[in-house]
Amino acid sequence: MAIQEGGPSGFDLFDPKPKLADLASKRIDGVNAFFGSSGGIMPSPYAFTQYGKSGMWVCERFLHLAQCVDDIAFIRSCHAESNSHAPAMYQMNTGSTRPGFPSAGAWTTYGLGSENQNLPGFVVMPKQEGIKGGAANWGAGFLPGAFQGTLFRSGTSPILNLKRSADLSDSQQRSQLDFQKAMNEEHLKQHTGESDLEAPISSFELAYRMQVEATDAVDLSKETVGTKSL
Repeated sequence: MAIQEGGPSGFDLFDPKPKLADLASKRIDGVNAFFGSSGGIMPSPYAFTQYGKSGMWVCERFLHLAQCVDDIAFIRSCHAESNSHAPAMYQMNTGSTRPGFPSAGAWTTYGLGSENQNLPGFVVMPKQEGIKGGAANWGAGFLPGAFQGTLFRSGTSPILNLKRSADLSDSQQRSQLDFQKAMNEEHLKQHTGESDLEAPISSFELAYRMQVEATDAVDLSKETVGTKSL
């Protein structure tokens, strides 16, 4: 799952609104806006032309993409219930403008599981500047916490705290995890059905297995020249 936000308006790309040109600079009474005045109506600065057998409208900035419109599915019916970034992001990723609901990735992993038991079934790759609304965009909501997304960052350490301490051997770490798991499971028996207790147990074991698998998975230096050229 790649988390992205912002970008050009659909009105400036593939969905021309000629009426906006007729109403350019005019104000709409009764419209609330951020930071005071809403200013006047602003039409798209680009010209549009129809392309392909489908007659799809494309702005003048995408002349190469315009040659492929018959091979592209354009969805122009999507809308958000909020003009604020964070609630709109929640709606896009969870279906609700309020935080606390499972993300699409969490639902998918919960329903389908994962064939690879040594890597997360749900990985999140955000942009470097951060994401409006934060981790709630890839959270598990009311599903067990184990189904939330695992953040993969850019750079040399995509997963934080992946490597164990240099003064800790594999057998020592395994012993610690076994003891920790036994204590957590005993505690869970007294609080059955608590997903907040179940999630750490599975997360600790997954993290242990990821120490080898995940390091290889994010090491792009081992990819072929052909793969890198793509």
